[in-house]
Amino acid sequence: MLFSGYLSKHLYGRIVSSQSESIKTPLDDEELKALKKFKVSYKIVFNNDGEPIYILDTQELKSIFCN
Repeated sequence: MLFSGYLSKHLYGRIVSSQSESIKTPLDDEELKALKKFKVSYKIVFNNDGEPIYILDTQELKSIFCN
């Protein structure tokens, strides 16, 4: 089965360079689709404007997208 989705260059750069265990970031529809496809766990919080901010486990992301 083919998958068409992507992680933005910005998000990928944050994953690769992160020294912390998690990052907080907004995601677009394609990035969220990719995380769901690869069954990446995440938590959602909302900023003051009511927009979703996703908390992602950097180690989990590195093991999927950086190896």
